Amino acid sequence: LMCVRDDTHWGMRWRPAKLFASWRAGVTVWTSDCGAWGGINDKTVVFGRRAAPAMLTLFTTYMSGIIRGPIWNAERFLWAAAEKFNLRLHPCTFTDFPVVPAMLVDLGSKNSSNMALCFVKFYWC
Repeated sequence: LMCVRDDTHWGMRWRPAKLFASWRAGVTVWTSDCGAWGGINDKTVVFGRRAAPAMLTLFTTYMSGIIRGPIWNAERFLWAAAEKFNLRLHPCTFTDFPVVPAMLVDLGSKNSSNMALCFVKFYWC
């Protein structure tokens, strides 16, 4: 299962077969290895079928208060929840997980061919 933000741009063709070949793929959470802010980069996250129940009920987990410890941002909370539910974290390089945040912007013309992708400088890793 994949959770993707609306500003995600795939930098090249994604070939996940190598990632999914692991015998522990069902309990694995894959994400980009940069921009994690002390936790899990939450821009694009892929998780196995046994990790899905934990990852898809994070609001309930947050409200229950079962996650304790130093939680200073959403990325850190994701990391703590994955640890709590014994999920395998797998940060990926750009080659394995080619995603970057970008927006389609109008360059000021009414011609639709005058559109361009604008990449967010500090989030390109």
